Amino acid sequence: MITQRAKTTLRVMQYLAKSHLGPPLRAPEISEQINSPLHFVEFILNLMRRHGFLKSMRGRKGGFILAKPADQIRLQHVIEAVDGKRPSATCTRILPATCVQCVTPEACRLDGIISSALAASRQVYYGFTVADLGLNGLPSGSYDHKTYASDKTG
Repeated sequence: MITQRAKTTLRVMQYLAKSHLGPPLRAPEISEQINSPLHFVEFILNLMRRHGFLKSMRGRKGGFILAKPADQIRLQHVIEAVDGKRPSATCTRILPATCVQCVTPEACRLDGIISSALAASRQVYYGFTVADLGLNGLPSGSYDHKTYASDKTG
C-alpha cells in the first residue's frame, strides 16, 4: 500500500519523464496536467529535488527536469523518499511490550502475513522504474489485477 502523497509523486515523475526531451517544466503546468493542487505539486517537486531525483532551473525558462534518466529511478526509491522507509513488521515486533492486539509476539500470526505482504509490495515497486510509467498499458511482467479477479470469481 502506498499513500496518496506517493501516488501523486509518481504521477509528477511520470509527467516529467514523458516530457524529458522538452524544456524544464514549471509547477503550474504539472499541477494542471496531473490534476493536483499547485501547492501540493510544489511541495513534491521541492522534496524530489532535495532527494536528488529532480534538478531545478531558475529564470524565465526555468522549471524542473529529471536529475537522471527515468530508467535509473526506481519507484521504490521515490516512494521511500516521500513516505519514508516503513518497517516490514507491525506493532508486535516494534513495541512487543505495548501491543494490546496480541497476547505475545509469537501468537500473532497476522503480523507475519502483513510483513510478507509489505515486503512483496516493496519488491514489486523496486522492480519498476519511472521509465516504466511512460509505457502504454502495463509494463512487462506486471500484475494484471483484472485477470486475477476474473480467475477467482469464475
